[in-house]
Amino acid sequence: MVRNILVTDVYHTRASHLSHHQYHGIVITRYILIHLPSYGDKLEYILFMLRKLYSFAAGDCGVDNADSLQNQELLLPGHLMCTFVKEKFDETLDNIRVGLLKEMRVDYTKFLSNAPQAKWWTKMVDRYGMLSSGGIGKKVSHFLSTGNIISTTGLDLMQVSGYTIVAEKLNFLRFCAHFRSVHRGQFFMEMKTTAVRKLLPDQWGFLCPGVCIISVLVSVNFRGLLTNVIVVEPYQILIALFIQCIHPMVVLVVY
Repeated sequence: MVRNILVTDVYHTRASHLSHHQYHGIVITRYILIHLPSYGDKLEYILFMLRKLYSFAAGDCGVDNADSLQNQELLLPGHLMCTFVKEKFDETLDNIRVGLLKEMRVDYTKFLSNAPQAKWWTKMVDRYGMLSSGGIGKKVSHFLSTGNIISTTGLDLMQVSGYTIVAEKLNFLRFCAHFRSVHRGQFFMEMKTTAVRKLLPDQWGFLCPGVCIISVLVSVNFRGLLTNVIVVEPYQILIALFIQCIHPMVVLVVY
C-alpha cells in the first residue's frame, strides 16, 4: 500500500528533474509523522518510540491503554472528507490517463485527428471518468448515506465502516448533541475486553458519555462539551487562549 501511494502521489505528480534529496524530503514531510514540521522533531520522536519499544520488551513499562484519550486522535469530518475526495480525484484522473493511453495504442492516427475536438475530450472524460454514472459525487453520497468508506489505499484508517451516525430527534437537546458527538469507532464497538468501561481522568472536562438506547456500549459515543475549542494549527492556540481569557469556561482540545 505504501509503495502504491508513493508511486502514484510522488513519482507521477512530481517533475522528473527532482534530486534524490528533494524526493526523500517530499516523502518524509508528507508521510512520516506529518504532525511534526521539522526533521529534528521527527528524529527525536522516532528515537523515543524505539526507546519505549525496548523498554516494553524488557518489561520496564506497560501497554498503552487504548481507552485513554491521550492515545487517540480526533478525526474531523472536514479532514476525512477532503482526503476521501482527493483520493477519488486521483483515481478518476488516473483512469482517464489509462484510457487515453489505450486509445492511443488502438489507433494512434484516429487519436491525433480527434484530439483537437472538444466534443471528443468530453466523451473520453465521460467514458473513463464514469461521469454518466454519478462520478465522484455519487461516491461521496454513498459514503455519507451509509458511513462505509471504499478506498484503494485505506487512507491510513483503522476502520472501513461506521463513520456516520443517525441524528435521532427524540428531543431537541439530544438532536443538537449529535452534531458535537465523538464516536470512538468500530474498533471500540467490537473489542472484547473485561476491563471496566469508565471515563478516565484525562477525559474529564473535554468529553462526557452519551446516553445510548440501543445495544451499543455507552462509552463508545461521547459528547463534546459546549465550550471545547478544537485546535489544528499552532497559531490557533493563541487565538483560543485569547478567547479563554475572555471566557474562562473555554477548554482547549489540541489535535
